[in-house]
Amino acid sequence: MKASKANIKKYDEQLGMSVHIATNRLKKQIMFDLGDANGVITKSTSTCCICENPLSVEDMSIEHMKPWRNQPNAIELFWDLKNIGFAHLVCNVGNTSQTVGNHNRARYMKGCRCELCVAANQNYQNGWKAKQYPKAHRHGTLTNYQYGCRCTLCVDNNKTYHQKRKKTIKEPEVWTVEDLYEEG
Repeated sequence: MKASKANIKKYDEQLGMSVHIATNRLKKQIMFDLGDANGVITKSTSTCCICENPLSVEDMSIEHMKPWRNQPNAIELFWDLKNIGFAHLVCNVGNTSQTVGNHNRARYMKGCRCELCVAANQNYQNGWKAKQYPKAHRHGTLTNYQYGCRCTLCVDNNKTYHQKRKKTIKEPEVWTVEDLYEEG
């Protein structure tokens, strides 16, 4: 049964915070405590798997060590408990499944320019760009070239565009002081 807005507001007041936030915090506390009691959360797992700094219940989130999105074995990677690590929420949100060991887009955004972090950032950018334009309209367009596609169609279209543009631009007329006095 779904709670009414009035009831949710009442629950929020009783808890002193949103009932949804409280429920999420409770789930994290249970997970952390059960993991601690069963030896799942140890010294090595109580640190962030991305930045390697200590974790607390408040800022903990679940991280898939090997990215599962857009992978042929996505189901296995998503549900494999050996593929699960714990990370700070801020590290995990910036990560967007671009983890390669401890090097990822989140580290790139924080200033790391190693080869792995640069590649993770490039993968993210390419994925974002691909979502912006439907595939049916992507190749052979100037816009797609401007957004990073370097396929033969897009490169050729870009060259053609700039060649035509160069031909249509007229040379500006050059005026000299003598020309101005001759007219007047």
